[in-house]
Amino acid sequence: MKMQMVCGMALALAATALAAPKGPRKAVFGPGGNEASLKACCEFTGKAHPKTLMFETPAGDDEGTIKRRLGWLQNVGADVEVVRMWKEKVDPVELRKKIMAADLIWFGSGATEQLLYKIDQYFLEQAFHAAYRNGTVLAGNSAGSIIQAYAGYNDFNDGRYDLIRGMGMIRCYFVPHYQSEIFGPGKFDKRLAEETDPATPDEAWAVENGAGVFFTDEKPEVRLVTGGLKERENACAYHFTRKDGVWKKEKVVPVR
Repeated sequence: MKMQMVCGMALALAATALAAPKGPRKAVFGPGGNEASLKACCEFTGKAHPKTLMFETPAGDDEGTIKRRLGWLQNVGADVEVVRMWKEKVDPVELRKKIMAADLIWFGSGATEQLLYKIDQYFLEQAFHAAYRNGTVLAGNSAGSIIQAYAGYNDFNDGRYDLIRGMGMIRCYFVPHYQSEIFGPGKFDKRLAEETDPATPDEAWAVENGAGVFFTDEKPEVRLVTGGLKERENACAYHFTRKDGVWKKEKVVPVR
C-alpha cells in the first residue's frame, strides 16, 4: 500500500510538467447542467470546438445522464470524451495526459463523495490543479462545482447535510441550489457561521439554479443561464465575506 501511494504521488507530480500555460485560470460554479449552461462553459474556453473531458462520476456514470449531456455538448460544438471512472477502471497515466490536454473539464451533478473517492483513488487532484493553472476551464454544476471549492455544503449518501472538502481551485466555501429549503439560508448560512478559524477561507458563494459564477484568475463574474426556464429568470448569487469571525452576505444580481 505504501509503495502504491508513493508511485501514485510521483505520477501526479509528473503531470504538472506536461504543458505550458494556455491562458488564464478559469473555473465555473453552478449554472446548471442544461444545454444553455454547457454552451456558456464551452464559450468560456474561447474555442469553437473545445476538447472536453466529461466526468459524470457523481451520478455513478449513469448512462441516461451521460447521453443527455454528451448530446448537449456535441450540439454546441464540443469535441467530447466521456471518462467513466465509477463503472470502469481507467489508466491513470493516460488519464492525466488527457486532463492536461483538455480545453474544458466538466464535472456533473450527484454525490460529491463519489467523485472525491475516485479522484483520491487515482491520485488525480494534482493533475486537475495543474490543468487549471495551465488554462484548462474547470466547470460543473452542483457536486461538480463543490469539488472545485475549498469545501461545499453537501447532501451525503448517508442522509447527512454538511461540508465536504473539495480540491480548492477557488479558495472559498460553496453551496448550490440555494433557492431550496435543504441547501438554502436556513441550512448553509447556519453551518457557515460555525466556520470561524482564520486559517480557513474568509469567502463563500451561494448560487440559485440558473445563476453561475465564472472565475477568471479568481475574479468572479455572476451570469444568468436559465436555459429558457421561467422559474430561473430571477436567479441570483450570494457572496459571503468573513471579518473578525463574523460572516456578511451580499446579494449579487447576474449579468443578463
